[in-house]
Amino acid sequence: MVSVGNGDVAEFFSVLLLTMMFYLNYYSIIGFLYAFFGIKIDVSNIALFILGLSTCLILYFLLVSRGKSNSIITKFEDEDESKKKTGRIIILSYIILNVLIFMVSILLMAKRNNEVH
Repeated sequence: MVSVGNGDVAEFFSVLLLTMMFYLNYYSIIGFLYAFFGIKIDVSNIALFILGLSTCLILYFLLVSRGKSNSIITKFEDEDESKKKTGRIIILSYIILNVLIFMVSILLMAKRNNEVH
């Protein structure tokens, strides 16, 4: 049942979620570089917008365009329940781990800022 749009909403939200996860990875790397090596990287809002837009476009063309998402769904359609459960656990673990690593990098950056000043 599709209640919004034309059924492509899930595909686009998955691309946006992946883009957000890449942003968290990017900021985590920047945080760890600053916390451990003192390398401070300043990024402009325009650069962040371009990075996000290009990431969305790349993911869209890799995963969604020309019915690629339908072929991915068809590929995993006959998967048994245990493999589906394992896949869900892996995805949730990746998201949780990604957020935790991001939070640790922020805490380490704050600690370094307190030591520097």
